[in-house]
Amino acid sequence: MPQGRVQGLNTGAVDYICKPIYREEVLARVRIHLRIRETNRLLLQQVEDSFQRLTDVQRSMLVRPADCPEASFAVFYQPLEGASGDFYDVVSVDPEISGYFVADISGHGVGAGFFTPALKALLRQQAGPLFSIEDTMRDIDAVMHHVLSEEQYLTACYARLNRRTHRLSIVNAGHPPAVLLHASGKAESVEAESDPLGVFPSAVLQRRDLTVRLGDRLFLYTDGIIESSPGAPRRAGIERLMAAAEDHRAVPLEQAVSRMVGDLCPAGICLQDDLLLLGVEVSW
Repeated sequence: MPQGRVQGLNTGAVDYICKPIYREEVLARVRIHLRIRETNRLLLQQVEDSFQRLTDVQRSMLVRPADCPEASFAVFYQPLEGASGDFYDVVSVDPEISGYFVADISGHGVGAGFFTPALKALLRQQAGPLFSIEDTMRDIDAVMHHVLSEEQYLTACYARLNRRTHRLSIVNAGHPPAVLLHASGKAESVEAESDPLGVFPSAVLQRRDLTVRLGDRLFLYTDGIIESSPGAPRRAGIERLMAAAEDHRAVPLEQAVSRMVGDLCPAGICLQDDLLLLGVEVSW
């Protein structure tokens, strides 16, 4: 009966055979479904391979502390999925100036991850000594405004440390505030609110300039670090991050970064976002 066939298909069946049953028809239908299964398997393998290539490309782009020891940084980076919308880079502006960039493209996974190679290339192109940090962020904003979809945007924090003048400059584009841990052991959040990138025709950017001292530490991060407790206010997460920075002030930077993540995102909790924490030690 037609009702029985419809019910079977609705419950997951992919085909049916009516009586009387003919051997040739059964074999033909089996061959068709075997071909469909193999085609689906190959398509899934192609998608998995493409996803893995994107993940490998992303990871190969990430600079390591050993690549630029003069920048004195440590980083913890853990994508929620293989590919990530979180991104960081460390650039040498000149021999005595280092730039530290942390960004979060809305969403995570493949969709957000496709933009990170272009973002790195754009940052490197616009991060030279002829560009101020506002210039760099405005140029990134102009490009992102044209390439991101209407539902997407980019938050970013870009900091430059001048070891010659002991000056730290920060532009924060819709991103959680940087945390500055003074050598004295007291942490503060560096508020410098600006528009996120890629949203408006021209983002309004605010720059903060601070004097730093030997032994100060700067922490840049994405919101997964401070939002590990669902429903908790963002400010509470920032305060927990500041407290963790103070608690681990006495250990080397690499250990401090790892322990801070452990405090804020304990093992066993169900993560909802990518994790990225970049720490910088002020040294001359």
